[in-house]
Amino acid sequence: MPGLNLIDVIWPMMAATSLTLAVIFFFIWIHLRAQRDYLAFALFAVCVWFYTFGEWSLMRATTPEAYGDTLRWMMVVVPIGVILLAAFIRWHLRAGRDWLFWSVCGLRLLGIPLNFLFGANVVYSEITELQQQATMFGDSIAMPVGVPGPFHWLVNNLADILLVLFLADATHSAWRRGDALTRRRALLVGGGTILFFLIAAGHATLLHAGLASSPYLISISFLGIVLVMSYQLGFDVFRSVHLAIQLRESEQRMDLAVHAAHLGLWEWDIERDVFWANDTGYAMFSFLPGERVDFDRFSQRIHPEERAAVVTAVHDALANHRRYEKEYRIVLPSGDTRWMHAWGQAEYSASGKPTKLLGVVLDATERKLAEQRQDEIERLAKRQRDELAHLSRVAMLGELSGALAHELNQPLTSILSNAQAAQLFIARGVVSADEIGPILDDIVKADRRAGDIIRRLRRLLKKDDSTRQWLDLNEVVSEVLRLTNSDRVSRGITIQLELSPDLPPVYGDEVQLQQVLLNLLNNACDAIEAVDALPALTVRTVCEAGNVIVSVADRGSGIGAEDMERIFEPFVTTKAKGLGLGLSICRTIIQAHGGRLWAENRQDGGAVFHFVVPVA
Repeated sequence: MPGLNLIDVIWPMMAATSLTLAVIFFFIWIHLRAQRDYLAFALFAVCVWFYTFGEWSLMRATTPEAYGDTLRWMMVVVPIGVILLAAFIRWHLRAGRDWLFWSVCGLRLLGIPLNFLFGANVVYSEITELQQQATMFGDSIAMPVGVPGPFHWLVNNLADILLVLFLADATHSAWRRGDALTRRRALLVGGGTILFFLIAAGHATLLHAGLASSPYLISISFLGIVLVMSYQLGFDVFRSVHLAIQLRESEQRMDLAVHAAHLGLWEWDIERDVFWANDTGYAMFSFLPGERVDFDRFSQRIHPEERAAVVTAVHDALANHRRYEKEYRIVLPSGDTRWMHAWGQAEYSASGKPTKLLGVVLDATERKLAEQRQDEIERLAKRQRDELAHLSRVAMLGELSGALAHELNQPLTSILSNAQAAQLFIARGVVSADEIGPILDDIVKADRRAGDIIRRLRRLLKKDDSTRQWLDLNEVVSEVLRLTNSDRVSRGITIQLELSPDLPPVYGDEVQLQQVLLNLLNNACDAIEAVDALPALTVRTVCEAGNVIVSVADRGSGIGAEDMERIFEPFVTTKAKGLGLGLSICRTIIQAHGGRLWAENRQDGGAVFHFVVPVA
């Protein structure tokens, strides 16, 4: 187009672009005050806007004086822009050596007063003339001819070298941190800034040395830096918006989950001594939403019996950097008592001082009531189980009553016979110590034997709560065998004992374990009598894998495959007069001891019952 001057179009457009981006990101910084790199970029873009207009004015200068004055003011803006550029890189990449940064700032600030003290400006001591040179745009621009300033190399060239070193160091450090976002910033911002700055600095050096005759391209390169920075900052802004949307959605989901779970969220600002909670949290403690609550008011809601323990737990968690967790009761103004379960995590300052305690609280009243109901049910079930076990013991002893009567009759008969013999000696009028002494000894022995029988029967018949202690199962076996000795003798059944000599103690109820063994022995004797088999039983104890195993083996007819598990069910029996509760009760007793009761058939005939009791 005839008469079109591209320089007068392009440079104002570049200036407008820089200023527009500066305004946009300045307003963004107003809303994001913590992002200092946004402010540094906005001010840097203003410097580029000013520098672009200054560069356009230089190309249109008509006198050396006008050129020198314009360049002097540009050399005020350029140091400020370079310092802002270094600050942006330092804050955006969070990298760069301190000494390089402050060296660049110091040299550039030194150039501002020197710019007014020596010659036309810091670049030229004197500008002797302006030459008009044609450009590729079909226009002519002013090019200076003059004497370089004495401090130009120091405050411009050396500062530029140090700036490039700072940019390279910051870029390399950010890249080494390794996460994808930081590497993107290092490559785009750090690498792009280094590239465009080298182009600008190199071209300016050639122009000032008289080795180039093209117009200034510094503003074009600086605009490239502005575009690179704005692209990355824009990416960060959109990423922040996307993360904010995700955060809002996450908060909505969290609010829904908290509401559905009836969780109270709370926060204690320790420095201000102020509690905050969501509506659910306030309602749990009967506070109004938004009501000011300090630690003392909160602690007054805690049950007096647990207040000191809760306060101690809070201070202990803060002092030892541990998570806080406590279950406690609260007393509401209405007088109602509720159970609360609270969790918390503290935040600390750089000096290690706790600043906040954040957490959640759950109303555990229903769970605690359910646990209490469950405990009551378990106590009732245990009482019923003990009563049933007692009735079962009474029934078993009833079946053994004939043999037990015979067992008790023997020492009583001995006592009677010895007493009658003593009476006979006395009736004769002749009482000798040698004759009466052995008689009395026999009476004492028989009485003790009768007492032992009665004591064993009394322990089995007595209706007491279950009590556990450390037991030697070999002794338990021996005790039961002594009690059933007469019954086995009357049936003609012998016992083969295989008791492990180094059996560790177990923790259990002696009477209940005796009942289990008594039931298994009684069943084994019945099984032998039901068939024409060898009248012998085997009782074995052994310790394996941290358990004591007691086995009772008979040579009866064995157990059918279909009845192997059914015999342990209530009211299932193979006896003509049995109730079918014995084995069921025995399995319940062993399971209550943390063990197991089961049966299997022997290869050479008969069955064997095993029960296991853990050592610890």
